Amino acid sequence: MRISVKIFLGYLFITVIGFLVLQDWIISDVRKNYSEALEETMIDMSNVLACMASEQVVNNRLDTSAFELAMKSVLERKLSARIYRYTKERVEVRVYITDAKGIVIYDSDEYSQVGTNFSQWRNISYTLKGKYGARASRRVKDDPRSSVYHISAPIMTDDKLFGVMTVAKPVTSMTHFVNYARVKVIVQTAGAALLVLIMNIIISKWLTNPIKRLQSYVNGIR
Repeated sequence: MRISVKIFLGYLFITVIGFLVLQDWIISDVRKNYSEALEETMIDMSNVLACMASEQVVNNRLDTSAFELAMKSVLERKLSARIYRYTKERVEVRVYITDAKGIVIYDSDEYSQVGTNFSQWRNISYTLKGKYGARASRRVKDDPRSSVYHISAPIMTDDKLFGVMTVAKPVTSMTHFVNYARVKVIVQTAGAALLVLIMNIIISKWLTNPIKRLQSYVNGIR
């Protein structure tokens, strides 16, 4: 095998491995960044709703009728919001409220959960202890795409903890953006790899030309 071919194959191997590792790292980082952005937005939402709920507490009892009407209207609303290349058509959010013992008193999505004890869930137990409560749970055990984020905030009345407000959102709500970013990263990485490959060909020729001239000189002497 000629030395120029060996140098080119060596450069090719290093380039391919390097760009595959870089591509995997970038895609993983993109998903992490989108998750952080989604969580930050949900923190704001849960705290806003918790403050609104605290205004509905009378005689240590929360009137959930306003939330029921509002959430029913929100979930039935048809959207046509164009977000870059993705069109959002409906609201994908679940809101549930527990009392100070972790018992569900309102759930916008699963009405059968009312009366269930949620105090064992990390987001509820941490919030009841005065900590930041959040968790990600899968609806289907072996399917990471079924993950749902649950972000909680305390409902306070007269500086006392009345209960916990939780906003839940499926991870699929950001899948469209992650997939678009993945395609973009792959295309850009492939373009960069092609450019580097062309440079490798030029460099390999530049390195081997003096060797070829030396070989020609030696053959001429022979």
